Amino acid sequence: MKNEKLNSILQALPHLQINDIKQNQQGWDNDIVIINDELVFRFPKNEEIAKKLITEKLLLDILSEKTPVIALPVYKLINADQEKLICTYHEYIPGNPLTADHFGKFDTDEAAKLLADFLSKLHSIDSSDAQMAGLSTIHTKTYWSEFHLSIKDEIYPFLSASHQLDMDRIFEDYFASISAQTIDNRPIHGDLTGANIIYNTNENKLSGVIDFTDAQIGDPAFDFAGFYWDFGPAFTQKVLSYYGGSEPSSSLFGRVQSFYGLQPVFHEWLYCIRNGLKVDLDSGMLKLKRLQEHG
Repeated sequence: MKNEKLNSILQALPHLQINDIKQNQQGWDNDIVIINDELVFRFPKNEEIAKKLITEKLLLDILSEKTPVIALPVYKLINADQEKLICTYHEYIPGNPLTADHFGKFDTDEAAKLLADFLSKLHSIDSSDAQMAGLSTIHTKTYWSEFHLSIKDEIYPFLSASHQLDMDRIFEDYFASISAQTIDNRPIHGDLTGANIIYNTNENKLSGVIDFTDAQIGDPAFDFAGFYWDFGPAFTQKVLSYYGGSEPSSSLFGRVQSFYGLQPVFHEWLYCIRNGLKVDLDSGMLKLKRLQEHG
């Protein structure tokens, strides 16, 4: 770890005794430093991410007033000269990112209740308050149209004509559905995948939700997409059965099943292609069809 990061930490917390340091500089947005498995420091990689961290803090402050059952990070800021953000820090939430290997080792009913409680309270935040905190709408129809064009340009050359038609149909059906209904956009997490859901292996239960970098004002259904792809439709429907949003669960699930819950593989393909990695298109298409048919 660069001395400047450690110096920043010690200047802000001069009485902190450091016995152990872990770090992760592989993330796209922040360099992570964990001290003594007690405090997590997030150093933004650029000014734009620094602004997002401040927005995250303000959003989490609002959300904490609604007292979600699952643990959330409570950010404190370390600034230079009271202006430029150096980093945030919060208490460490013990556990590891939730993976498919963990699934079945914990009480899925309890997990569904925890996630539903979290999402119900997050989505109940008034959008005007979220805008005041700095959130905006990113997932507009233009966003998804441009995303579709990226898939056509970069992925279609590797797909058969029939698979290209399948992909076109996914986007066309989505655009038709959102034109036919009014969606009540709410504050959303924006990246609620297993990577950001903390699982405590010692207690065999979910222990926290982290990383609100992609939070925005958007379709609440989007927040069910990550665990739909990772853990399947049955678990997603279980979460929805406990969810207390204003829209009927069946309507939300329809958008997850037909569109949002299929997005993870598109992002994975684009990432692999853009970084020169091997793309497993066949298994991705098989999973797409399975989720569409059995959702």
